[in-house]
Amino acid sequence: MAHGHSHGHKGFKFDVSNLEKLRDPERLRYLNPDAIWRVIVREPPRVLVEIGVGIGYFAIPIAAQGPGRTVYACEINTVAFGYLQENLRLNRVSNVVPRLGSCRETAPRGVADWVLMGHFEAVDYLDVAFRALREQGTIVVHGLAPEERIATEPGSRFSAAAASAGVETLEMTVRRIKSYSPRISHFVLEARVKIPPKGLSDRPASGNA
Repeated sequence: MAHGHSHGHKGFKFDVSNLEKLRDPERLRYLNPDAIWRVIVREPPRVLVEIGVGIGYFAIPIAAQGPGRTVYACEINTVAFGYLQENLRLNRVSNVVPRLGSCRETAPRGVADWVLMGHFEAVDYLDVAFRALREQGTIVVHGLAPEERIATEPGSRFSAAAASAGVETLEMTVRRIKSYSPRISHFVLEARVKIPPKGLSDRPASGNA
């Protein structure tokens, strides 16, 4: 979700003043959970992990449309996590497993078919996403990139992270969503990857989302 990065403690903050932006119906025009579900349903996941779930903007609609499936919802910020729990109650969703704390500690390992990463610095936590997957799976990453490098930079960064972890990238697409600021664009990267049978290579931890 919409998080701001704090370089002091290398975590993610939740700005309560942005809550209405997260709830803004205009977001549905370019970030529609139902549209994401239509993509996911091509290969219905048994287990989905969302890292940086925020208030549940993606997790709750997707879980509601996939009864019998499990969504692990990882969030480090206590304020956002409180709204997530409230929204789960309001929507009577029982197949979301909320987990409060750093994704490096709360994200399950080796269980997911899909991993969603909705915060803009998700690339720093791709190692967590790789470890959450089973033998093969799909990772969807939201991020920001300079307009002139939108066609190359996101894919290059993902491929480098995958290679560093010993993960094979089977296919990958990058889609520009909208302008975020002058010369900076919001993108979504979707990649199908294969985890090596001997497990992942160790990588230095780069954050505490």
